Amino acid sequence: MRRYTDITNQLRGIFIEHYIALAQGEVAINHTQPWVLEIAIQQLADMLRDLIDEQLREWYQLGKRINVLTSRLESAANGEKTVGRLMSAG
Repeated sequence: MRRYTDITNQLRGIFIEHYIALAQGEVAINHTQPWVLEIAIQQLADMLRDLIDEQLREWYQLGKRINVLTSRLESAANGEKTVGRLMSAG
């Protein structure tokens, strides 16, 4: 989860450095996709575009992984009282 947040912030930072403002959080990146980011990326240097593309791919993969693990944890919590108590404590 930490890496996912780091990538989100790195992407926002890269765009801000190039005068492209995005709101905070994953929702902003998801809702900004694909056309605004495509326009923004076209204006950037090739190496920077490659970096952003790489980070976006990793960001999406981590997001999918987080969703899978969250679903598994929630399923486990429904069947186990101890797991349910641990989840509600956090």
